[in-house]
Amino acid sequence: MTRYQWWIYWLCAAGVLFGAADIFTIFSIGVNVQQTFNLSGPLLSTVIASAAPAGMLGAFVAGRLGDSYGRKAVFQYTLLMYFIGSIISGIAPNFATFMIGRLILGFGIGGELPTILALISEYSPKRARGPLLALINGMYAIGALIASNSALILISSGYGWRPLFYILAVPAVVILILRRWGLPESARWLEAKGRKEEAEKIVAHMEQNIQRLSGKELQPVPPESTVQVIQEKAPLREVFSRKLGPLTGLLSWAWWITSFAGISMPAYYVYILTNNFHYTDVQALSVLAYSVDANVIGVALALLTIEFIGRKPMLILTYLGYGLFAILVGLTITDPQMLLYTIVTLNIFIVWNFSMILSYTPEIYPTRNRASGDGVVTTVYNFSQFISPYIIGPAILLLPGSSVATLFYAEGILLVATAIPFFAAKETKRKTLEQIST
Repeated sequence: MTRYQWWIYWLCAAGVLFGAADIFTIFSIGVNVQQTFNLSGPLLSTVIASAAPAGMLGAFVAGRLGDSYGRKAVFQYTLLMYFIGSIISGIAPNFATFMIGRLILGFGIGGELPTILALISEYSPKRARGPLLALINGMYAIGALIASNSALILISSGYGWRPLFYILAVPAVVILILRRWGLPESARWLEAKGRKEEAEKIVAHMEQNIQRLSGKELQPVPPESTVQVIQEKAPLREVFSRKLGPLTGLLSWAWWITSFAGISMPAYYVYILTNNFHYTDVQALSVLAYSVDANVIGVALALLTIEFIGRKPMLILTYLGYGLFAILVGLTITDPQMLLYTIVTLNIFIVWNFSMILSYTPEIYPTRNRASGDGVVTTVYNFSQFISPYIIGPAILLLPGSSVATLFYAEGILLVATAIPFFAAKETKRKTLEQIST
């Protein structure tokens, strides 16, 4: 890794920060938005899922456009839509306008992730690729921490929920401008498209920067380490082919259940604690904030284990731990002190597991269809965020008081079961993207 690659990395990874910040903003202020627009109880699910329908479309469209027209081309528009949607959401005079803003924002955020995963994986050395992709979740943790703690401060201070959208919109424009002038296209993608001269120009520019910064001449590339890239078409059906289809199915389910348990369920923590256990708004927001603050521990554990142990065994272990602690949350739900400990630990496993999923997914697909494969599974991820509130919300209404623990038991069983098929998955640790795709 060089300074040039780190620059590319942070410009890409910043998009994850904004995505996480938006998710945890709506988790934190959903009840307040409901009160502002005088919405009935069941409509809380619509507030929480407000960005997800457009996020599904954004993920799928951006994945296909990223493989057809380039990763950078897609990046020119995703954060712009995030900015526009955030401003509209913040100033919305009524619920209809708020929903329009959320849908515009959701399309932009949905389009970010598949392109981010593709571009980072294509500019990372094989020994650093796993940790770098896992570190993306560090940006997720930072975004979640900023949003949940800002919500706690603003709500408890009486400023309301609207300023949150303005706080997050302004830095998005700064990153958008930096991307426009400072982010190169993927050299791997250019070569796969037969645009070899453009790819060579980008790589030559990188080499000049590295030599200038290091003060050393670069060693020639050994002939045995080079790979012949053949220009090929990228039909979407390859993602569902006999070779890749089973992995696409497994990863789609993994992203689904991780979204359900790690995003949609935490969206209801404040509601469950205030309605089922009579916490105040500030007490419930504090529990959410403490659990989100522990995200950094999950990221650190992912960075320590992803190359040392590997993707496959860690996916298995984190799904098992994730599931067991979800069950423990159900068992301790009536004990405020123990519940805080179990929710915090559950959140550590959520982030640890998601770091592994983020690393593993883009490695599986070939360059010609990497963004499309990422787009398919993140479309499922966004669909989970859209549909899950309509499962969880009614379930909570049917499970008064401590009986809401049943939801955590069901979640835990599904997570433990998800570990099983990963025993048959391939390991990608310390292999080049070309070695993995063959």
